[in-house]
Amino acid sequence: MASPISDRQRIREAIIAAFEDPDGTLALSPGQIIVADVKAPRPPMPYITIKVLTWNSDAGEAVDWHKHTLEGIDDDPATTTEGYREATVSLNAFGETAIIWIEDFVQDARHWRTTKEILRAAGITINYPQGPITDLSALVDTGFENRANRTLTVSYHRTGALQEHPELVKADVSVEFDSPSAPESLTMTGQIDPDNPPCPP
Repeated sequence: MASPISDRQRIREAIIAAFEDPDGTLALSPGQIIVADVKAPRPPMPYITIKVLTWNSDAGEAVDWHKHTLEGIDDDPATTTEGYREATVSLNAFGETAIIWIEDFVQDARHWRTTKEILRAAGITINYPQGPITDLSALVDTGFENRANRTLTVSYHRTGALQEHPELVKADVSVEFDSPSAPESLTMTGQIDPDNPPCPP
């Protein structure tokens, strides 16, 4: 079984896949959008860096639910929590063309079918309205460099870890009733069976 991935990794991979979608309007090549803050040589411009700044922010109440089968509750029933969370994603564009890529992506995530399908399959939705693109262009040693940033807010579906319940077993139970008005105490002995629980009268 594959190891579970973190929320941050899932969000990042889904957005990168949407940028690189061969059926999308952008269809970036691998290496044209990269993970920020990684010690590796940068590609030639234009390119985009992506960084998930915050994640797992509450966006509604979590819901407890029981694990069921078609026949009913499993022999070892379990519960988990699921709900919606929010994250913020920073996209930095290097080069004028990369700035246009970010502008187009925000529109595609809302309107382009395959882009929406990639994000939906990962349980991710781009929230609207979004903030503006911030111009970060600056003079560098080699001349003027076009840079820009856009921070997106996304919602995503999150399912918590499965919590198994202790297995129920049969147990003998003895209950003693002692009342001052009764001539003697009364003791009842029986057995609790999880497969046939007692019903209220």
